[in-house]
Amino acid sequence: MNASSSRHMSRIFATASDSSSSPSPSDNTPESQDKATKAAPLTPESPPGILLEQLILSHPHLVPAAAEQQLEQLAADAEASDAAKEAGGKKSSSDLVLYKRMAEVRSNERMRAIKEVMYALIVQKFIESGAPLLPKVPFVTVDPSSSLFPSAATSPFGLDLVPTVSVKEQELSSVHSEEALDMVKEHLATILGPRPTGPMAALISDDRVVVGTSKLRLGQVYAASIMYGYFLRRVDQRFQLEKSIGLLKGFMGGAGGAGEGEGEEGAQAVVFPPEEVVEEEEVKGESAGEGEGEGGKEGEGEGKLERTLRAYVQSFDSETLQMTATMRSKESVEVIERHTEALFGKPQVEANAEGVAVVKDDAARLTVSTLRRLVLEAVAFGGFLWDVESFVDSRFKITTP
Repeated sequence: MNASSSRHMSRIFATASDSSSSPSPSDNTPESQDKATKAAPLTPESPPGILLEQLILSHPHLVPAAAEQQLEQLAADAEASDAAKEAGGKKSSSDLVLYKRMAEVRSNERMRAIKEVMYALIVQKFIESGAPLLPKVPFVTVDPSSSLFPSAATSPFGLDLVPTVSVKEQELSSVHSEEALDMVKEHLATILGPRPTGPMAALISDDRVVVGTSKLRLGQVYAASIMYGYFLRRVDQRFQLEKSIGLLKGFMGGAGGAGEGEGEEGAQAVVFPPEEVVEEEEVKGESAGEGEGEGGKEGEGEGKLERTLRAYVQSFDSETLQMTATMRSKESVEVIERHTEALFGKPQVEANAEGVAVVKDDAARLTVSTLRRLVLEAVAFGGFLWDVESFVDSRFKITTP
């Protein structure tokens, strides 16, 4: 980024700071003031994080360029620190201890800034999708003896109800590919359980059905869904890449059919086991011979296999599965932890009568539609986290080999 661009960005920063610090006189309610000054539940602390949050609120289209500028500056600072560290060997022992401590503090500040740059980029992606991140979940205490919650009286702590929010299902689903969306729906069905169908679906809507859980469990489900979204984006990108370069054409179409591809060199790289191909053909009522002999039926089988991301994942060996399911950087792990705590609150630890520390896990109730929104948001967060992590790593190395 040249000097003129840097000066222009600096003027934008100054404008953003002034506009964010001067709310409109009409915004008098606490809720409107919170929306005017908060882009996400997590409050940034580093200068780069604060600047990017202000840009999100005032000039959102400039966030990617501003984030890149901040990353370049942080990378330059890290290089200067490494150079000074090499020259520090000539200092006296007392000066060396002080220098190491100062270098450690600066390094921690840089990594905090990196995590907040990552978070700001994720927040920006949610805004672009049309489904901004939910603010801090406002648990509302209700009467445990209420007939609406017959099991609440057994809760050792209070009972909190999460207000219903709009699902934004279309917006949060559009961030995934067609293949990945099928697995997102499976993940959602696993958490929500079976939903009423037919005439019952019209009578029992998700915004009228209340489910019971706890604050801690809700946070765990949210964090696990983020990691699932991270994993899903990772394997989906790999899946799409292998399709585009023809590694899967032996079983997924192309010039040769399934029978022809078995003897070709390209078929050796196919990750779909033959048993899965036969099983899917049998379900459709087609034998392997019929698929090869009739072009129309062969094309139908190939079309179905092209969308089988689940079969692709199931074909992984244990080593590949472990590699794709592992977070690449500790910064990403800490972004998940901090965001989840900001959204649901930090777990409270108390000592019982025996002096043993226990986690206070308050009961909570929320509608199925609210739970659906939280899960869809978390999976999208994980996908965005993978994208942002790759972007940041190309400018400031954070991932491990």
